[in-house]
Amino acid sequence: MKEKFKQKALKYFVIFLLVMFVMTFISRMIYTNNLPRVTAARVSSQSLSHQVECSGTLEARKKTPVFVPEGIKIADKAVKNGDKVAKGDTLIRLDKNDLSEQIKKLENEISTDINGGSGVYNAGSKNPVFALSELRISEIPVKVGDYVECGQYVMKLDPSYLYDKVCDLYNELESDRQSYNGYIEEGNNTSADAMANSIEVKERKYNKYNALSANGGMIYSDFSGTVTDVLVKTGDITTDSAVIMVSGDAKPNYTFSEKESKLENLRKLAEADGNIQSPIDGVVSDVTLNTGNLTTAEAVATVADVSGGLIFNAEITEDDTKLISVGDSVSVRFRNGKKRIDKCEITSIVKNESGEKYDVQIPVSDDELTVGEIGTLTTKVLSGEKYDCLPIEAVNNASETSGFIYIIDESEGFLGKEYVLRKKKVNIKEKNDTMYGVDALAEADDSKIVISSSKKLNDGQKVRLAAEK
Repeated sequence: MKEKFKQKALKYFVIFLLVMFVMTFISRMIYTNNLPRVTAARVSSQSLSHQVECSGTLEARKKTPVFVPEGIKIADKAVKNGDKVAKGDTLIRLDKNDLSEQIKKLENEISTDINGGSGVYNAGSKNPVFALSELRISEIPVKVGDYVECGQYVMKLDPSYLYDKVCDLYNELESDRQSYNGYIEEGNNTSADAMANSIEVKERKYNKYNALSANGGMIYSDFSGTVTDVLVKTGDITTDSAVIMVSGDAKPNYTFSEKESKLENLRKLAEADGNIQSPIDGVVSDVTLNTGNLTTAEAVATVADVSGGLIFNAEITEDDTKLISVGDSVSVRFRNGKKRIDKCEITSIVKNESGEKYDVQIPVSDDELTVGEIGTLTTKVLSGEKYDCLPIEAVNNASETSGFIYIIDESEGFLGKEYVLRKKKVNIKEKNDTMYGVDALAEADDSKIVISSSKKLNDGQKVRLAAEK
């Protein structure tokens, strides 16, 4: 009887233990399922890789723009972009009737100007440009009607004549200084003071002429505007009067001399039956006007001289300039990657007119490629130092210099492994599109860090490890 009771009691005890184990397991499962589910990655120590990629266009080293006087109607385009042309081939045909009318109109305007019309030039307020006196003029590169910028070279003085003048002034100074010393020795203070004043004046004059000589005798405009008067000619000796007058009121469309020049060009076009011809052998890279359009101040076409080689032109950012430089070798891909050219050397990196980006030039040698093709520059650059590299998504509250991560500390529990988070600050040294390079973490090689979580995390929190990347 007692034996049966013991067996039954043992049986119930075992059942109780099994039930408790099952309940504990179920409770553990429920608890674990409520924990944040995280994915993790291991820290790698390596150099950070940066990729530079940008698009650009293949152009000729040498391009020749073709200009035509403004306001003439286009009758026909003989070529399109990408066409190969020889020197003398017709690019564009002008409307011959319109060309004839333009010539007659301009001839009448010039005749009116000569016979008492608007004259060669008429301007309002004028600003004088002076040169130092007693010097011979050797060159005047501007004429009435030209527009000049402030600081633009407008006249050159004879260098040898200027040098002789400087020497004469120097000799006069030396003679006056000797006289001054003589007066001092004689005790003639009145004459010495007068000579000192004379020396001071001549020194200022000498310094001006000497500086002009050192500058090659160049005279520059002090104003921006249109040249209204050229008051001297080559070979004249300068005086204290102005040599050139500049008006800032307006820039004229056509001066008398410009009208004459335009008329001459129009007559040459008429002699060529209105055909605009290619000045060189090459490839047409830019025809912007269509039939019926009027010519403008812009080039009607551009002919690229491909015999001199091709240049790949692209734009990069200021950050990219920290990664690549002149002399680096890169790869350039064309035709959707079907054509790849490796070991292309960067020959130029300069800031472009926008002031925000930089133009990159890379010579390209390939007989199959032609002007105007679109390409992509690609290169990878490794950082100079090695870092502990972390996925960008692993770093929380990241700034330019710091952030924090969660390290997963692993331990053995009653029913298996447990994972507890430990918050740690990191110092960011460098980054690319996918990784941060940080100072050494001083953690074990097999340490894991959180890269994503199903819930918000806190320091010391237990988590469930879903996967490791």
